[in-house]
Amino acid sequence: QFYVYGQVQKPGVYKLDRNMTVSRAISASGGLTSRGTERRAIVKRRGPDGKEQEYSARSTDLLQPDDILFIKESLF
Repeated sequence: QFYVYGQVQKPGVYKLDRNMTVSRAISASGGLTSRGTERRAIVKRRGPDGKEQEYSARSTDLLQPDDILFIKESLF
């Protein structure tokens, strides 16, 4: 599973399918709101040490189990 929140239509927990990209995750959560942008997406992921790290995400990046995808608001 993975999590999506921020500027998407239906934030929540979703099933992680094989080869789930950031774009597919946004689509699974109902798409962007009128203020959302895929360009400023952030993935929060726990490292082996248990600490959460943030990464800038591109639309083609693959998600991993328990990733948290945060869709930020567009600047314009």
